[in-house]
Amino acid sequence: MNTLSLTRVQCETGASDVLHTTNTEVALSILTGSCTVVVTDSCRRRQFTNLGNRLDVFSGLPTTLLLGPGVGFQVITETSVDILVAKFEQPTYKELPTTLIRPDDVMVHQVGRGNMARTVRQVVSDQHCPYSIRMGETVNPPGNWSSFPPHHFEVGATGNEDFEEYFFYVVRPRHGTAVQVRKGYFPNNEAVNDTVLIQNGDILPIPLGYHPVVAAPDTEVFYGWCYVGPEKVYAESATDGGNYK
Repeated sequence: MNTLSLTRVQCETGASDVLHTTNTEVALSILTGSCTVVVTDSCRRRQFTNLGNRLDVFSGLPTTLLLGPGVGFQVITETSVDILVAKFEQPTYKELPTTLIRPDDVMVHQVGRGNMARTVRQVVSDQHCPYSIRMGETVNPPGNWSSFPPHHFEVGATGNEDFEEYFFYVVRPRHGTAVQVRKGYFPNNEAVNDTVLIQNGDILPIPLGYHPVVAAPDTEVFYGWCYVGPEKVYAESATDGGNYK
């Protein structure tokens, strides 16, 4: 199936070519740096200026621009920029409003306790958002676990084709140690049961199933996540690890 993708784009100062979303939803989540995005759709040309300015992914909140199908866009960088780009090919074409999510719009949750405590940043997750893409970020302190106690989302009667997810990782220090556990099924119903040693900058597909992350005692780990599928219900608790991320 593979209708969702997640890539990382690093740009030096200057302007990109004019790009087109064609039949996809596109989410541009600025990890670090500052840029302007010029968007042209069937109605008008708009300029979104001064996007980003985060020094690093651990100390600030992201800026994200959502673009619907049939839109042209150009990225003009004021500094070196690191952008996480999520794309989802729509099963049926539909127009969507260009939507800017600034840091003040991001919902921040402190989840879990003890060595399960972490920070979850919900970026694109409103049940009423017309986009299919959902995005956010999780930050694990050194030695802590995320998505723990292990939880999972059940395989539906038609399999996993309605759910796809990816994680992008940053570890601090750069050569620190973190581990991703994956146990479940990918959209094509391929089973996975493995443990991956995370390298800085890795992007991994995440199955429908268990997916805890743990950081070494000397390592802080960040992961940006995006998925399409049924909306996850968020729960915060001071007595457990929360129910996702």
